[in-house]
Amino acid sequence: MVYRLFVALLIVILGVGLAAAQDETYRGSLDANNEEDQYEFILKKGESVLITAEAVSGDLDTVITLYGPDGAMLAENDDRNGDTLDSALGFTAVDTGSYTLTIARYDGQNTSGNYELQITIGGEDILEPLIALTSIELSGPGLTIDTPNFRIHYTLEGIDRTTEAFAQEVAKTMEEVWRIQIEQMGWPAPVPDGMNGGDGRLDVYLVDMLEEEGEGALGMATPGDLYGDNPATEMVERYAASATLQLDNDFVEIESKEQTAVELMRATAAHEFHHAVQFGYDANDPYSWYFESTAVWMEIATFPKDQDAVGYVDNNYDYPEICFGATDEPSDGLLQYGEWMFIQSLVDAYGRKVVHELWENVARHDGFEALEETLAAYGDTVEAALARYRLQNVVRDYKFATYFDEETLLWLEDRIVGGGRWVPSDGAQELGANYFAFVPGDGTFNVTISGDDNRLRLWGIGVRGEEADTFDLGRGGNLSADGYDHMYVMVFNPEYDNNLNDCAYVDYALRVTAANGALARVSSTLNARYFLPLK
Repeated sequence: MVYRLFVALLIVILGVGLAAAQDETYRGSLDANNEEDQYEFILKKGESVLITAEAVSGDLDTVITLYGPDGAMLAENDDRNGDTLDSALGFTAVDTGSYTLTIARYDGQNTSGNYELQITIGGEDILEPLIALTSIELSGPGLTIDTPNFRIHYTLEGIDRTTEAFAQEVAKTMEEVWRIQIEQMGWPAPVPDGMNGGDGRLDVYLVDMLEEEGEGALGMATPGDLYGDNPATEMVERYAASATLQLDNDFVEIESKEQTAVELMRATAAHEFHHAVQFGYDANDPYSWYFESTAVWMEIATFPKDQDAVGYVDNNYDYPEICFGATDEPSDGLLQYGEWMFIQSLVDAYGRKVVHELWENVARHDGFEALEETLAAYGDTVEAALARYRLQNVVRDYKFATYFDEETLLWLEDRIVGGGRWVPSDGAQELGANYFAFVPGDGTFNVTISGDDNRLRLWGIGVRGEEADTFDLGRGGNLSADGYDHMYVMVFNPEYDNNLNDCAYVDYALRVTAANGALARVSSTLNARYFLPLK
């Protein structure tokens, strides 16, 4: 499976305090018993500091983080370039005071070993080595193409070799992406990167990222080291950062009759560039689904004919019961990419401006609070929006569904035929859903749910021609399949919390019995023009 990614640099806050002097080299070790060391030093206003960390033994993967006198994070670096796990960053002080540096193991990795840490304080000239330390090294002599907003770095030799024609196509595409996303859609320009890559333009490196079998990333967006405000927005951000982009050098490993190398490049360019836009709001939000779902949605919003977004839909349709936003799940983190359809569901409800508003809230809040604040402005909630999304998926009520494969259908948990009791194989995780075909026979039937501590909710979906009626049954209600071509029951888990990788299945049982009472009222009607029966 091929995928796109961005590098999110994470903080590990544990704690060992050591005093640090200026212009000194320090040595230490990090392992499971000592996951972080801390150093303090004084910077005067206008002074610069260059910090480098190198592993000198073991398999240590270092992360260095700089905090200001007020405790706010100012800069962070994991890998200083694509060829090393060592770290480096530079910073120029705007306030005099005591600054704190932490060096830690990369979060989630059980690496360990000894390190050497160099802290150099002086004028801005001490930062000059940072360009060489952090630049992406190509396999052959480096060439550049400059456009108004981008500098394209490429080579015609070695494993990263591309062609002059392909590099020119990348340059043209990047400017087209800028025109669509920044000038037409109104997104703010990414944060300038100073002199990284040679000047202030956004740097795009063409490197060999794909293996011969097509495995690997199509592109990558890496946030810069310095965090602060984005001058292109009216609001004041705390964790905005610049970006460096990488695209595969030729895309030939995965091109096909359905999608050429240039078309794949264009989709990836739209995706990775939007990560640079996102970093201008918040490069450090812990929820990666905000980044990936929006960037995949931007592929199809920017280049509908060249997009690769529909390739991720199968993951979500295969695992609708999995916790929304999870990365530790059966598709190896690809569910968050397929959740671009949730972004489209929000756009269908509130227009494209809702995506801008979501990212403004991502800059202000962490976790689900950003989505909660965005929806609250429309009188909506996370629970209601996710239920609407799960229902919309049944009938494929998306304008882009014409691009879906005919086999892209939601996983059907079971078929309810006649009355009786049904128990799912696993259940539904937070904001996830199970689906049952409902074919009980003629007449009215009562459907109730039990055994889940009153957490789960029931919905009915009846499809007639090109329309679909939805029924909010709560804990139970009366349904009839009479007059519908197809009917389904959805079991939805409305609960959620901020730990997206600690998700649990909720067990339940459904009971279906003949009934004589009034039928549940129609809650909403969906467009079913692209509906295909679930199998």
